[in-house]
Amino acid sequence: MTDNLKIELSFSHVSEIETGITYVRFKNDQEVDLAAAKTLNAARQKINGTKPFYSLVNMAAVYGSVSKEAQTYWARECETAKQIKFEAIIVNSLPVRIIAKNYIKQFKPLFKIQLFKNKELALAAIHKEMKKDS
Repeated sequence: MTDNLKIELSFSHVSEIETGITYVRFKNDQEVDLAAAKTLNAARQKINGTKPFYSLVNMAAVYGSVSKEAQTYWARECETAKQIKFEAIIVNSLPVRIIAKNYIKQFKPLFKIQLFKNKELALAAIHKEMKKDS
């Protein structure tokens, strides 16, 4: 695992904010297709290798679109879907919350996933999961 590695993608920023916690911050007004989803998977693998990790995804104040193929890939098909122990997604608006809940219901990710209204609550939940797993 690489400490403090930060990767800039055209549609997001990916970094390790704490040991074992990968942070993804999506940029606004992006269209994410399967190729972009594979790029994000590769960035997460570069940070974590093959080790299990916890994921913090910040979707607060972000609007854009993600293809069905990309959502399926992230939820069930990519290598990192099998490595994520818990994913906390930050959403702070009703439209994004509805979209995120639909993603969870429709695509049924392989990993435990939960929505939060801010980064502090999301990190607290991740730390609680880490404590349970240790």
